[in-house]
Amino acid sequence: HLASLPDGSRLKELYTGTAFVGITDHEDWGLWNLNVYCNQRHFAFALTVLLIIVILYLEPLYEAGKRLESSIALQGIGRIPKVIGSSLFTKEGWFPTKLPQAVFTGILLGMMGFWNGAVLIGTVVILFFTAVFADRRLEYLVLAACAGVLSMIQTAFFIDESAFSFSYRYGFLASDTNFFGALIYVVRLFGLLTIVLLIAFIGLKSVEKLVLFVFSTPFILSFFISLTPDIAVNHKYIMISVMLMGIFAAGFINDLFEKKKFMYGLSAVILILCLTCTGIFELGVVLRKNKFENAIKFSEQSDITDWIRENCTSQDLFLTSNYFLNGYPTGCGILASGASLYNAWQYFGWSAGYDTVYRDGVVRSIFTSEDPEEMLRFIDENGLDYAVIDRAVRESEEYAVNEDLFDRMFETVYTEGSGFDTVKIYALNKLKQ
Repeated sequence: HLASLPDGSRLKELYTGTAFVGITDHEDWGLWNLNVYCNQRHFAFALTVLLIIVILYLEPLYEAGKRLESSIALQGIGRIPKVIGSSLFTKEGWFPTKLPQAVFTGILLGMMGFWNGAVLIGTVVILFFTAVFADRRLEYLVLAACAGVLSMIQTAFFIDESAFSFSYRYGFLASDTNFFGALIYVVRLFGLLTIVLLIAFIGLKSVEKLVLFVFSTPFILSFFISLTPDIAVNHKYIMISVMLMGIFAAGFINDLFEKKKFMYGLSAVILILCLTCTGIFELGVVLRKNKFENAIKFSEQSDITDWIRENCTSQDLFLTSNYFLNGYPTGCGILASGASLYNAWQYFGWSAGYDTVYRDGVVRSIFTSEDPEEMLRFIDENGLDYAVIDRAVRESEEYAVNEDLFDRMFETVYTEGSGFDTVKIYALNKLKQ
């Protein structure tokens, strides 16, 4: 990034830059740094639950690992497959010794179902592959059952549709969706971390190799399937894996320091610099982006805000453009009023599992309708009380609003502005005679 800048501007970029850097798709979004936690503030809290459960349920894996290593020492390396297979038919391999812990952690994880579904899925994936190699498998089963039941209850209560849409999508965001394309993408994205983890893996004991593998499973999953319409959402599974695998990268660097030789220590310092410099720079970017002078500013008091608060209730449903806070002034005023919008900024509803595509169609059908009866049917079926037509609706690329039909059919209960910037609110339950 610095090399691409003109001479004389590189030092200044380090303390004034406001762009996220990277050479793979969507890194300019801040897809891999602290910006994620600013945007999704529930993510870090849910990761705490993941860490608690992973810490508790690595213990059975280490117990199995100790028995495995003992068997290898006694019987030779060639007996590994038999030793692993025999654990499926032993009391230690299945019998739960901490059943209350399994129920508690299952409930704790299940409570994350609607709070952050990605963390729930990432945790379940890690636990599944841990259980393949670990002792006390029935504890994992009880944990998963409790989490699954709670998650289904929440989904049934909050939404009508499934919160996830499973599909096979190989390659994540790699431009070439084949093995080598995905490999090149990983190396371009993670650089030296890829090499450090490979070297660390070689030097690990057998049980630690298994731990590193199970930590990598959400990462692997993200390159094969998509659980949402947008494959980029898989970045959270990758972040989970990288966070956990980073423990082994840190351990490898710590081992270099412990050798107490100059070249090893120098290598460790260089690795630390290379592995953290972009993160340190982008921490500065996040802080600079979040200065007060860069905030989205709008007045919480406006004529349209006051009118809605005085004349409407929280149960009244508004048909509007898909407003968001740094959009049109009308939208800011309506959002500040606390009005319920039928189809606001779709990302939030869509990511929670709502059928926003259907709602997009309803909005388009009503705004473009030439048939009064059809329009009234859509309004009645969807429980709409008010419609707002403003510049955002008139400029929409999704539809061409039939404003004349609204003027002929419904009473205008609020208006402001003039010309193309006129804002009109129609009472959909007040038909003109």
